Amino acid sequence: MENNYESAKGKFGALMSRLHENGFRDDFITKTVLEHPFFSCFEDNRIEKFLRTPLEEIIRNAFHKDNAYIDFSLPYISEYYWAGEMYFMLLSRYEIPLERSFLIYPLGKMVERYSPYHEMSESQLAEQYLSDEQRIGVFRSLRNLRGLSIRELSVLTGIKPPTLTSYSKNEILWNASFRNIALLSEAFHVRNATFQKASSFCLVPQELFHYDGFRKEFLRLAALYFGTPEDTPTILDHKTDKEIASLAKKYHRFFYLPDFALIQHRGKVTYRFLEEKEIRMLARQAKKAL
Repeated sequence: MENNYESAKGKFGALMSRLHENGFRDDFITKTVLEHPFFSCFEDNRIEKFLRTPLEEIIRNAFHKDNAYIDFSLPYISEYYWAGEMYFMLLSRYEIPLERSFLIYPLGKMVERYSPYHEMSESQLAEQYLSDEQRIGVFRSLRNLRGLSIRELSVLTGIKPPTLTSYSKNEILWNASFRNIALLSEAFHVRNATFQKASSFCLVPQELFHYDGFRKEFLRLAALYFGTPEDTPTILDHKTDKEIASLAKKYHRFFYLPDFALIQHRGKVTYRFLEEKEIRMLARQAKKAL
């Protein structure tokens, strides 16, 4: 897992540097990461897609530089390489979706933080980011980005102005209904992950879960981890947010993981995310048992 982390972190840093070296503006890079479907691969837990796609292909397809020459011979620019690494660090270590870190810290702003933060521990940059995210507000940042008033947004979405105003507080925005999140995503032209309190990204390769032996062992260990070894959980793949909400009401015990859900039929209703470190721990144990 650590090798995947370092590889993906370095590649994202290299991507930011190569884009800048080849003349892409900071605001265009930020806009593309926020809007282009390729970058949903992280929240969809398709890390293999990012790792296996050559930088040149990402630049040509996602950033629409189809026919122009892309120079890969230049040395990396430290500030931009570091900025890319920090976005990935916030995603994987602090569960901040890329959609949100690029919103609160657009590329130009992240680059400005190179000095003095590149000489400090990564946790200090993360602490500053979290403080700024709370102070600036996600909803306010989106409104400023798109130039939309509360009244205009209400007309676009059908959401009442008092509800929209309450979303200026991040804690209320995190608990918005699935319907309202979908409406806001469409109005702001961003992905749903922008409004998630915690990213769904996990470095465990999702392809492992296609192997029956691994899946069965992972489920067995998960049942033990949750303290209910007498129950046999079932696994549900590729559920939408709406389907997950419906399942949470139907079943007595419900555990949601990135891209799939574990369901048990006993006990009180539970709806929670497994943290990345918990999934990694269970996945490591499951792999050893195979």
